[in-house]
Amino acid sequence: MPDLPTLHLPIADCDLCSIGNSTIAAVLHSSLREMMTDSLGLAHAFWRETLIQASIYREWVENLGARQALGRLAHLLCELTTRMEFVGLADNGSFRIPLTQQDVADARGLSIVHVNRTIQELRGLGLIEWENQTVTLLRPQELQAVAEFSPEYLHELSPSERSKLSNVFGTSPPGVI
Repeated sequence: MPDLPTLHLPIADCDLCSIGNSTIAAVLHSSLREMMTDSLGLAHAFWRETLIQASIYREWVENLGARQALGRLAHLLCELTTRMEFVGLADNGSFRIPLTQQDVADARGLSIVHVNRTIQELRGLGLIEWENQTVTLLRPQELQAVAEFSPEYLHELSPSERSKLSNVFGTSPPGVI
């Protein structure tokens, strides 16, 4: 769900766009509220998701305000890798990233020229490979140190938490992305 706060706030305060093919389903807020009334587990899952999104927003604000370009870009790559690993889309630190350098620049508050130079610097340091929309973290611990990255703010579900949710929903959730 891209914007759970709109269940309780009248206006969405952000935009949402897709960088690839997407399937979108609309669910009436009244239906969601009814389901949450009937299922305490669903209400808790939505509340948890809202808290995780708030945690991610705080990390992104810190990233924009406190890190130089190298750390900002390294942090983004570490976060994306971690999120892809959560859902099984990263293989040994390598994943597909359908973002242009302009997309990355917009996400990090940098110019496209600065992003290009920073990618070259990360390559030159032997920390990443980025070819044909595939990123590979060559030395992930060193990249995490450059980024001051710790994945705790993403709040990955532990195996026991996944088991609890599968009991509530009848299926195992894939993780958080």
